[in-house]
Amino acid sequence: MTSGTAPASPFDWAPKLVTSFIDGAFVGDQGGHRIPAFYPGNGEIISELQEADANEVERAVRSARRAFESGVWTGMAIEDRQAILVKIHDTILAHAMELATLETLNAGIVRRDVLSRQVVRAAYNFKFFAEVISQQPGEVWQQNRDYLTFVTRHPVGVAALIAPWNSPLALASMKVAAAIAYGNTCVLKPSEQTPLSLARLVELINQHTPPGVVNLVNGRGGVTGSALTDHPEVDLSAFTGGTETGRTIMKAAGQRL
Repeated sequence: MTSGTAPASPFDWAPKLVTSFIDGAFVGDQGGHRIPAFYPGNGEIISELQEADANEVERAVRSARRAFESGVWTGMAIEDRQAILVKIHDTILAHAMELATLETLNAGIVRRDVLSRQVVRAAYNFKFFAEVISQQPGEVWQQNRDYLTFVTRHPVGVAALIAPWNSPLALASMKVAAAIAYGNTCVLKPSEQTPLSLARLVELINQHTPPGVVNLVNGRGGVTGSALTDHPEVDLSAFTGGTETGRTIMKAAGQRL
């Protein structure tokens, strides 16, 4: 696993400002509410997070919806989608040190453990689902001699993916890989406490996917998360986190899914 030339200090890998990633690019400095990102080792502020408001979430969801409905990803042949997922696997491993350093700086996990476990797992998630989608069986029902019932499965649509603060690389990558492997598009919201590694991961994924397939928004659950899970164009919500937040998301989803 390599990651190119390392900076003089690990802290140099941390961006000064983390913004949303929408339609294939980071958004610019929009001002608004800023959230500090800390290094748990000493409490130092190493970056700032630009919180996405409802309008920015709207842009991200619309981007994912356009990508889904265009068929550029959903209509792609499975073998072509598999090849892209494998490229993402290889790209993650090629940037292993950078991703591990960002995770360590933000989450406080020992870097050797992130390198040997979290980054490897993140890469493997994409390879795993690349293999799974080639082996999906079809179904035929013969409950009546005059009819054959064929069951086919189709992508759901736009997925809202909400990741926790602990092990963000491993857990968020599993959600993203599962969603896009089957032809869905998505909007990922990391924890506002640990946005650094996932911002870089989404940027790396977008080197291989069409714009809008994987988007990123950042912010607190009550602001960015609520705008995302309440959005009428979201077809699927996946969440890992606390029970109370999960109940809130289920309640919102129950109104329209």
